[in-house]
Amino acid sequence: MKKASDYTALFKNIGSEWKWLLKLMSRYKPQIVGYTFMGVVGIAMGLGASVASKYLIDSVVSRDTKTVAVSAVLAVSLALAQIVV
Repeated sequence: MKKASDYTALFKNIGSEWKWLLKLMSRYKPQIVGYTFMGVVGIAMGLGASVASKYLIDSVVSRDTKTVAVSAVLAVSLALAQIVV
């Protein structure tokens, strides 16, 4: 079994590596924030496209002609926007 001093040295080493990593990341902060934002937007669009296609299927099955076009345009536009993002 290891001693507590071994773990203390390990955590100090991990802490210094995190400091180095954060210092390195500070130069790329705008890119990191931008890619994170684009990822969240892409996830939201994917979920939105799934919900829109569900509404499209529901309106087709129930033969509701008023909402078929709106649901189809919404589902296709969200799917295409997801490809762009």
